[in-house]
Amino acid sequence: GNKDVTAEMAAASAAPAPSKTVKLNTGYEMPLIGLGTWNSPAEEVKRAVDVALRSGYRHIDTAQGYGNEEPIGEALAACIKAGVVTRDEVFVTTKLWVGNYAEEHALPSVRESVKKLGLEYVDLVLLHWPFRLEHGKPFPPADEDKLGYKPEDVLTAWRALEKAKEEGIVRSIGVSNFTASKMAALVAGGGSAPSVNQVEMHPCLAQQGLVDYCAAVGAVVTAYSPLGSPGRPDRVRSEGDPVPMAEDVVKAAAAAHGKSPAQVLIRWCIQRGVVCIPKSVTPARIESNGAVWDFELSADEMAAISALDMGSKGRLLKGDLFAKAGQDIAALWDGEPESVIAAPAKA
Repeated sequence: GNKDVTAEMAAASAAPAPSKTVKLNTGYEMPLIGLGTWNSPAEEVKRAVDVALRSGYRHIDTAQGYGNEEPIGEALAACIKAGVVTRDEVFVTTKLWVGNYAEEHALPSVRESVKKLGLEYVDLVLLHWPFRLEHGKPFPPADEDKLGYKPEDVLTAWRALEKAKEEGIVRSIGVSNFTASKMAALVAGGGSAPSVNQVEMHPCLAQQGLVDYCAAVGAVVTAYSPLGSPGRPDRVRSEGDPVPMAEDVVKAAAAAHGKSPAQVLIRWCIQRGVVCIPKSVTPARIESNGAVWDFELSADEMAAISALDMGSKGRLLKGDLFAKAGQDIAALWDGEPESVIAAPAKA
């Protein structure tokens, strides 16, 4: 009778709104909000993926270097089996580790990742950093294991991702921690245009120049550490690091909308058309991080939050673990975000 209909309507309104998407240059849709899993231990990450998928997330981000592809695959399989999601509703990203860039390791390790995740294909594979390390060495690396940035090494690894895409085990391919200059060098060297560039991004490192560059070359930007990476390990913490969630303009916008500072930072990100992958293993935070579809920041609020930009001083993950002794950190980033190359003119 009528009671059932009312109950059904109540359940439907309580169901979380699934993430909206952005279209990649391959034609596939990528959800604007995903679950980040860096530093998420195996047992906790299974629960995190389960909570995320049940609360409306449709995008999970991992990497070979995180060591948690298998538990994530198990959680995915369990949710698919339980009817929470179908495989084609979930967008899964992983990353080729920098110790696997040599030709003999690259493609086999991508195949291995797909297997560990228990999937027929992954939606997106990224080159994790533009800097190569010796194969099979511990991280953080010793000085002699740092092979630095060489365009030909990047291209070799990229060719493996292109092959994986041809094989059908990967649908889209992209890069991570690349400057506009390094993206341009990859394409100039004969590589296909990346679908995505995943970089650190939050209001204190807004990188508008890179966002504009990527838009011009048809790449979607994904923001990692969108909340300012509050849980990052001590080895990547420095004096004077910004704390975006503690900024007055962020707290003011949160109060004005009845939202948390984290929700405001995620909303700022997606309103710029940037994919956002906040990391958490706390169920309540995972849920609230995804619940950002019912409010909108005004143009004034967006501008005030964007004004927190500190350029390179806002960078939390400085990449210094890849620098050789005495190497200039600014050089790792080609002088970005202070100066970004212009995008090639459209033909």
